[in-house]
Amino acid sequence: MDTPFSIIYSNANVNIYNIPNMTNIFMTASCTSQTNGLQGTGNTTNPPQFVNVAGRDYHLKSTSPCVNTGMNQLWWMTGATDLDGQRRIDPVSGIVDMGCYEYATRGTMFIIR
Repeated sequence: MDTPFSIIYSNANVNIYNIPNMTNIFMTASCTSQTNGLQGTGNTTNPPQFVNVAGRDYHLKSTSPCVNTGMNQLWWMTGATDLDGQRRIDPVSGIVDMGCYEYATRGTMFIIR
């Protein structure tokens, strides 16, 4: 089982590390409060820096370690959107963010080719 570009952080009473009968669990390009020896690359244990956890706003701040650090999977991400309807792969950096929302710069942005 591979969990790519997820944020599993500060989940009370959830222990993904001791699941009975589960072997070969990998976590790749994800953010979690502890890895407890899970195999995988590109993970961070730094806080994800959500905009407002108390207000249930789980968008990422611009300083989040989860911005532009996910793992692109073009076989399904091409044309896919996040929970806000934004493109999964950032059009400027070309890299997906960890979590269910892509960080979007606020204001007007022009892309000129």
